[in-house]
Amino acid sequence: MIRSPQSAIRDDLAQLPEIKKWGWVIYRCTYGDDATWVKFRDRVEAHSRKRIAQSDAPEIADRLEWTWIEDASALDGASTAALRERFRAWTAVEVARQPGNYQPTVIPRFRYFIKIDQEVLDSLAESISRETHWSDDAFVKFVDGNWEPLDESQQEREQEDDGWEREVLESIEDCTEKDVGWMRIAPHMINADFYDVLSGDENQWITFYERPPSIVQY
Repeated sequence: MIRSPQSAIRDDLAQLPEIKKWGWVIYRCTYGDDATWVKFRDRVEAHSRKRIAQSDAPEIADRLEWTWIEDASALDGASTAALRERFRAWTAVEVARQPGNYQPTVIPRFRYFIKIDQEVLDSLAESISRETHWSDDAFVKFVDGNWEPLDESQQEREQEDDGWEREVLESIEDCTEKDVGWMRIAPHMINADFYDVLSGDENQWITFYERPPSIVQY
């Protein structure tokens, strides 16, 4: 019998009692449109919790925490690199206060985070008032907190291994690699389903990754 994502998260939490919460950190990096931000935040909370309530493991709602971080003085216009440093510091504190026999990189809460900047908010604005679905153009930025850019020697080794000249891609945040460390995902993916599929395997990033401006749907 195939487990539902909700029951899988319940089982994972039971196996790792040290981990108190599940759910991603979400950084607000634009502060000019409070109305869209509040509607987005409320909709994520409402829809994700409604799906859990209708599932076979409603109790996982008690340990769900979408960690909304707002700080205009520090986060307004923050780069992905700056957020990654902030997230790593947050993760280090969280892991230190929840010691146990686990690998943080396979726990989605400690590996990935979500960035909401002006580009994201603009994509959400068109469909923010809809109660049924997001528009096909809506997205949030899903960031791999462990990502590091390749140095020149790594790029040369990859080129040698591939056996052909490295493709020069359009620069995204000063990165011309295929994997730029973040991707656009549909807003409805802020839920138990996507969280569960990323759990327990640090290589799942490769399975889903698409280079921006593509929007991943799951």
